[in-house]
Amino acid sequence: MNTELSVRIKTAVIIVLVMLAFLIPGYWLPFIPLILFLAITFYSSLEKGNAVSRRMPDIDIRSSAIASVLIIVPMLFVIPDGWFVRGIPEASSSLAPPIVAPTLISVYTAALLIFSALWILTSALRKGVERLPFSIFETFIVISSSVPLAAVITLFYAIPNGFFWVLLAIFTPWLSDTFSYFTGSLLGANKMATKISKQKTWEGTLGGIVGTWIFYLLYFPLLLGPKLGLNNWAAIVFAIVAGLVMSLVSTAGDLFASSIKRWCRIKDFGSILPGHGGITDRFDSMTWTMPAILILALLTHSIL
Repeated sequence: MNTELSVRIKTAVIIVLVMLAFLIPGYWLPFIPLILFLAITFYSSLEKGNAVSRRMPDIDIRSSAIASVLIIVPMLFVIPDGWFVRGIPEASSSLAPPIVAPTLISVYTAALLIFSALWILTSALRKGVERLPFSIFETFIVISSSVPLAAVITLFYAIPNGFFWVLLAIFTPWLSDTFSYFTGSLLGANKMATKISKQKTWEGTLGGIVGTWIFYLLYFPLLLGPKLGLNNWAAIVFAIVAGLVMSLVSTAGDLFASSIKRWCRIKDFGSILPGHGGITDRFDSMTWTMPAILILALLTHSIL
């Protein structure tokens, strides 16, 4: 095993252990993993700001990072009384998706629209319209960082069995990326998007889909499917369809992050995670998979 791969694996093990230390208590106390996601959001915002500052030096990095976290505060005030610590009470689980989820999503959307308008207009009024490109990028940082956090809050506090949906959103990109990496390294020959990422291959993408399928074909029939009231065959069909969609969403998220890095002329967003880069490099696909899983969960509960 080469040194780079060894370092990458060791770091991955540490990341998983830290994540599990916060996530496992979340089954009973969802506010504990929420602390972790707040930290990820803030640090990821800083990394994105530092990256963009290479092309736009006057960007307000710290304010963007703070805003990325504060933008979700209004959501916390509309979580029903008594739900913040222990999540959705069993007696209210059937009412949560049609009532609480739209409320949380609407509050976040309203906060985001108001923030974006005020941020851009205030900056233009104070410093002139030449500041507009910087304000737009600052707003982009806030949106891209806070959307997965808002989705996490909605999953935990508005979706029955939200804990298991959150796990799915986290491990999907990790497993898809891992299978894609090893498949691409061994079999990759046909490049997928050379103008964005020279490493991505069609073979690796297919390997990521297969890896996601394997995980989903275990996860749904054995764990989430029974909680949703699905029989084995329904859970298998659900797993195949959802696995394909979510693996492609994860790949899209990875390519999106790669395009930003290429524009910023950097290899990684940071160096805090040896072998992986920064926090953003490890959680970039979650920007897409977390809201996608939320949509999947809402659709599932509306149909079943």
